Amino acid sequence: MGCGLVAGLVGACLVLPASRAIAAASPAPAGSASRSASSPAEDQPSAEISFAAPTRFALITEEGRNRQRLVGVGDALLDPADPSHLVTLQQIESQRIQVRDSRLARDTWVGLGGRVAGSPDRRYTKTVVLRGVEYQYVPTPAPRDPEARLVRLQDERAFLVVEMPPPPPRGRPAAVAALATVRITETAPHTYALSRAELQAALNQGARQLAQEGPEVVPQVSLHDGVSLQISTPFAAGRLSGRGFEVRNPKLAAQAGIEVGDVILTLNGQAVNSLRDLTTLYQQAQRTPLADLEVRLERRGVPITKVYRVR
Repeated sequence: MGCGLVAGLVGACLVLPASRAIAAASPAPAGSASRSASSPAEDQPSAEISFAAPTRFALITEEGRNRQRLVGVGDALLDPADPSHLVTLQQIESQRIQVRDSRLARDTWVGLGGRVAGSPDRRYTKTVVLRGVEYQYVPTPAPRDPEARLVRLQDERAFLVVEMPPPPPRGRPAAVAALATVRITETAPHTYALSRAELQAALNQGARQLAQEGPEVVPQVSLHDGVSLQISTPFAAGRLSGRGFEVRNPKLAAQAGIEVGDVILTLNGQAVNSLRDLTTLYQQAQRTPLADLEVRLERRGVPITKVYRVR
């Protein structure tokens, strides 16, 4: 089953387009959520997190783009040229950071001003200690920055901008109808077959563009879950959080055996419990839109693996 268009039929296309705009707005480290509101000045959605204790972050500067990123322990930096290449922050000290390069499979210390693997112009600028962060979601025409960028530090708080797609056009009945005609046959329990010809025909009738359009995204904050996102597209609707993607309305994904309450955990082994993960999934889907797909999910506490094969 395709991890682009076809993954949309099982709920993945719900989150893949969203990753282009909000990949870096992962929930902050454990703390307390204080509010979710719109900016009074610009009426744009925002989300604010306050930490239970002062927390260290590394400031990473991309010199070629003149942009700064705020990175915490456990966060992964993306390689624009190779989405499978990840550099994960392991430790943050006052004047150095420890990173793990997925290619080298070992930890490396980087001092102030040192280059960080994964991009030739990415350098570790300094360590900051914060009591909270605030995300501002700004509708932006393409091309959009796939990661949140730091705009300022003030009073032990960081302010970041996340570029979102403008409100998507609604009412593409032909493309939705084309997707609805793709037959999904259950050949064994939780194993499905799809016709490559039917999928290609749906792509040709506009479903590819439909799958790539930005969804409706509403950030929310709760004391229990931190930052989460309510997402809706013609494929499905639900909530994306650190737990995974919880399906609230399966829509077209119901044809692929997806039910209300299912929590999608991984797609082809790639986790969907952070928005950085979704950037990797989206880039992979762009390269192989008709690939087979394995979906691991949880249904009423029971783990289930679904396999979709394109034939």
